[in-house]
Amino acid sequence: MAFPSIHFIFLFLPITLLLYYLLPYRAWKHSILVLASLIFFAWADFSRLPVLIGSVLFNYLAGILLSTLLVKGKTVAARVVIWLGVAANIALLAVYKYLPLYLNAINPNLAACRALSGILMPLGISYFTFSAISYLFDVYHKALPAERNLLTFSAYFIMFPKLVQGPITRLKEVQSDLNKPVLTGDNLASGARRFIIGLGKKVILADSLAIIVTRVFDGNLKLIGADLAWYGLLAYTLQIYLDFSAYTDMAVGIGRMLGIRLPENFNYPYISRSVSDFWRRWHMSLTAWFRTYVFIPLEFARRRQKHFRQASNIFIVFLLTGIWHGASWNFIAWGAYYGIILALEASGGAKLAEETAAPAAAPLHHDACDGRLAVVQVQ
Repeated sequence: MAFPSIHFIFLFLPITLLLYYLLPYRAWKHSILVLASLIFFAWADFSRLPVLIGSVLFNYLAGILLSTLLVKGKTVAARVVIWLGVAANIALLAVYKYLPLYLNAINPNLAACRALSGILMPLGISYFTFSAISYLFDVYHKALPAERNLLTFSAYFIMFPKLVQGPITRLKEVQSDLNKPVLTGDNLASGARRFIIGLGKKVILADSLAIIVTRVFDGNLKLIGADLAWYGLLAYTLQIYLDFSAYTDMAVGIGRMLGIRLPENFNYPYISRSVSDFWRRWHMSLTAWFRTYVFIPLEFARRRQKHFRQASNIFIVFLLTGIWHGASWNFIAWGAYYGIILALEASGGAKLAEETAAPAAAPLHHDACDGRLAVVQVQ
């Protein structure tokens, strides 16, 4: 069920909001949110519903086990549990998203490869898997206690506004709002406005540009002149941003109507003055996730290395980012391409680019990791 669909706008969302506002107790509100999220998922991917429910239960129990072991001082056992939990989540993602690519690289005629090619990935698997990993690490590092209320945990884990395309959200970011949602007329109105803005971006702008992009990219490239080729590229550049940011607008708007503040995902990325600056502004929740759970641990683990540590860590992070985006060699090459550019910028290229760039109307904010990894500061 897509956000811009008739069923969602005129049936699913109004009923969900009405029940959510009318029911008085927190447990009832969480029950409505969980039920609505399961219906939202099942509408598009009913056959994979057991995978989602299994992931919820597995990570809920793993978090409680982790917390119990840490309270008892059994750090070695907790370390085993955290790595088994993370490995299980990555394995789930790998089986559905990357195993067909691997088998196809070995032998595309394998029967197993042909069988797996017909298996569709569960809806939003990349997003709820990363949410699960962040939750387990946060519990392990005592950034937050394990959530022992299954309804609350499920409401966070499969919350339908962020389930399909994010933003990737840590429990710490929404826990207080889940427990005490701010249900006011102002939040309802501002959330509706944000949703309508995103809806307009998607339906009026992005979908219109998609028609242009399809005609240019599917045309005979030998007959396309430079002017039409550039027209298609510019249209695609705008379409991919408007499409993705529109979804974020709608997700944040729905969250606000539910009294829950979801993190922002875009901050005018096309005004960036360098590639590093771009990645501080584009898909910010993903960049923040990789900074917190990959880049910083790599920096700590390799802190004794004096040469090329930061640059190589940045390359590793963005290679993984490319792999996360899609199961194809194009995405791997894309991640390596950005990894090389960002590593060069971290070695001094970004500062040189910004010094030679035209001055901006207002100074841009740079966080403490400027020159290391293109990220936003995690709250």
